[in-house]
Amino acid sequence: MLLYTPNEILGKLIQKIERKRIEKGIKQSELSKRTNIPLSTYKNFLSTKSINAIRLIEILFFLEMEEELKSLLEEPQKELTYKELKDKTKSMEKQRIR
Repeated sequence: MLLYTPNEILGKLIQKIERKRIEKGIKQSELSKRTNIPLSTYKNFLSTKSINAIRLIEILFFLEMEEELKSLLEEPQKELTYKELKDKTKSMEKQRIR
């Protein structure tokens, strides 16, 4: 399992977004117009790695990158029982107290 900083994760995501945009032959200005995101905001996102979450999702949808979000939205394989959830919560509370 690789661990990345939040900045590294956004950097990798930006690379994928830009690669997809270029593959589709879409100019930054067109992406800006079609997503209603100011071009300056998009360019700032590329350089500062900072953007509103809704705008990021709009970009992903426009570039047909919904699959990139799929793993985040999938339900866990096993649902916890009420007792398991309660035990887990107690364990977490004990960790916070220490």
